[in-house]
Amino acid sequence: MRKLSRIRDGGIPTAFIGEHRKSQLLKLVKAERDIKNGLLNKHKFPSTWSPCKTQLHKESDSKCAYCESPTTVVSYGDVEHYRPKSKYWWLAYCYDNYLASCTLCNQKYKKAKFKTLHPKIQGPQIKKNNTDTHLKNIVATITPDPIQETDGVSWNEYIQQHNDERPLLLNPYIDDPKNFFAWEVKPEDESVVLVPLDNQNDLHVRIVKASEEDYGINRPELCLHRFEAYLVYCAARLMSEDAQLPENYRNMQRRIRERLLRKEGAYSGILTFFEQQPIDQLVIP
Repeated sequence: MRKLSRIRDGGIPTAFIGEHRKSQLLKLVKAERDIKNGLLNKHKFPSTWSPCKTQLHKESDSKCAYCESPTTVVSYGDVEHYRPKSKYWWLAYCYDNYLASCTLCNQKYKKAKFKTLHPKIQGPQIKKNNTDTHLKNIVATITPDPIQETDGVSWNEYIQQHNDERPLLLNPYIDDPKNFFAWEVKPEDESVVLVPLDNQNDLHVRIVKASEEDYGINRPELCLHRFEAYLVYCAARLMSEDAQLPENYRNMQRRIRERLLRKEGAYSGILTFFEQQPIDQLVIP
């Protein structure tokens, strides 16, 4: 996992911007009113978020935002609701709640799990007797607009809500994984596993545990793929810094090393962790 940034440009589908965003929200709050009045059992969410995939893949460099595996080579992946729509119904059509995920991280592991350190954020307080006019007047203030910040909850306020809730599952658009995660090479198992950055920090330990349980971040096949990427990285780094090798050979290894560390590279967030370590501290399988 590596830090991601939103690309707030024309690539975000219009259905999630401006009046279209408000229109979708209005349907949600009316449905919530119907639930309060016993007219509806639960929310139903038409899957209108698929058009967001292209932009989300652009933001995550065509990788799963959780495990950094490429998602567009053999599968197009999922539009993942970071906060599950079953628990945070008002965020079902909020673009800032979306990220690109591989099918395994999303459907096999995370599903609707969402552990938090503090009480979960509260949605809009909808009452049985709220009029349509009242509901229409409040929808703009429920979620952020991904383009026009002044047209909804400010992006800073949205981030503050996240920090106040302190999810144990990191959101790479808000949380910087390098502040919580470290990586350990285990040659005997041919794996690279996620470990807490600080084993004495309870929050770090709990976040890693949640990532293991709810993202499957240390699933065996993923640890093996990371190990294979690490092998290539180690070889490229060692040879690129070996003064006894011919210059043209070292230059080729430098290019390989640079490509591995580019943000587009599979598991580059993990390899960047090792790049910051002195070469004599690397575990050489």
